[in-house]
Amino acid sequence: MKNLALYEIATGIVSGTISADIVPAPADGYAYAEYDPTTDPRGFRVASGKVVKDSLVVPVETIEQLQARLLAAVDAEREKLQMTVLTDGGAKKYVYNRKAMEAIDARTIAASLLNGLGLSDKKKRFPFATTESMLTGELLTTVLARYDVGMNTSASENARIEAVAQKAKRDIRAAATIAAKRAAYAGINWNWSA
Repeated sequence: MKNLALYEIATGIVSGTISADIVPAPADGYAYAEYDPTTDPRGFRVASGKVVKDSLVVPVETIEQLQARLLAAVDAEREKLQMTVLTDGGAKKYVYNRKAMEAIDARTIAASLLNGLGLSDKKKRFPFATTESMLTGELLTTVLARYDVGMNTSASENARIEAVAQKAKRDIRAAATIAAKRAAYAGINWNWSA
């Protein structure tokens, strides 16, 4: 298997890579040259049929391209951080949403009334908390309080991450130069807390 750098014949600038057993023939203004697979030759030149590493061509990134790339990087980091607090998977999301609804509903009812509900009423209104209460022997209010704490902890952390991301994106958009946009991105403090 050969590692081939796709380059434009007119300029010699490498624009992509492929792996193939057969070297393709030049077509549509592009040709291929074999390269060392431990490097990424994109942006290099091909001279005399070889990828020349010392003639790096740095593509010029416009301020708009930089901004789009930095905003996408903020979104990706926010998603990564929020997923450390949230749970992926459809079933878990459903369960956590239901538990949150039960915890919120329980806030409107006095503890003595909650614990005094009949089993069928508890199962209808608080199916997850009631089932867990039956299994553990804890009071329904104890289980619901635990759900409430977990929900609030998750919401607080996600709100913090979201605030950092939104400020970062505003700062990047407001920066007027490439250097200022890079500085705004470099200055993001994902560990900020109130």
